[in-house]
Amino acid sequence: MNLLRVLFFTLFAALLVSCNAPFGDEDPVVVSVGDSRLTLSQIKSRIPEWDSWNDRSKLGFLQHWIDEETIYQEALESGVMEDSSLNVQLEAMTRKLIVDHFLHTFADTIMVGDGEKIDYYNKHKDMYLRGKTTYSGAVLAFSDWKNALAFYKRVKDSVFTVVPDSAQMASVAGLKKVEVMDDVEGKPDSCLAPDFEAAKVGKLQPMKLCKGAIRMYVITQRLDSADTRPYEEVAEDVRMETWLEHKNVVMERLMKQWKTERPIFYKTGVFKEKE
Repeated sequence: MNLLRVLFFTLFAALLVSCNAPFGDEDPVVVSVGDSRLTLSQIKSRIPEWDSWNDRSKLGFLQHWIDEETIYQEALESGVMEDSSLNVQLEAMTRKLIVDHFLHTFADTIMVGDGEKIDYYNKHKDMYLRGKTTYSGAVLAFSDWKNALAFYKRVKDSVFTVVPDSAQMASVAGLKKVEVMDDVEGKPDSCLAPDFEAAKVGKLQPMKLCKGAIRMYVITQRLDSADTRPYEEVAEDVRMETWLEHKNVVMERLMKQWKTERPIFYKTGVFKEKE
């Protein structure tokens, strides 16, 4: 084991012993390079999940910090900060970090109420259309024509407001299966329903030999593609859109206010091409 590895394990052992030490004057220095020191509190502020890391991950972080700090100090000693192009990049990055942090902090203070969200939903219902026609109902499969016809004649004038329940239908003679359609998109059974759109809601449709059985269907609910989805179904999307609109309005107002508080001058002539 080389000297550097021994050093790392020594530092790491000291770190583990001191993990429960209070911060402040007793905040232990975990590792240092030259005059630069990294304390336990600084590590935990950078890595909140530090205590849950295993030994290998912690040691890897310390090794990386030493490598980076060594190169950083070497760069400073080489006079890299005298490079004007680097300073321009640093200024641009600093400005962006400050602006982004300020806007992020500002955005966290923006709240929208339930009334504002519902008002947005009512004004923008065209944003929350279903997009596809959906159906609810059931397909009934019989083993023979006789029992299917008897059942159809008995209930053809009835109006179904709910999907027929399999348990309730268990006593129907010849009934093999009840296939429930629960808010399904498009035409859920191409064999039976080239004309689902024309079927009257709540009325049992005439039987047909299909997929090896005598089948008939009933639609209990049809929601057209142009129907608006209920608020509860799109509440999270509405919340986000309302928040974005509110933020944009507030930012536009504040930008006008901030600009009026500062003298601003620009000269458009500098953009004209010279003849």
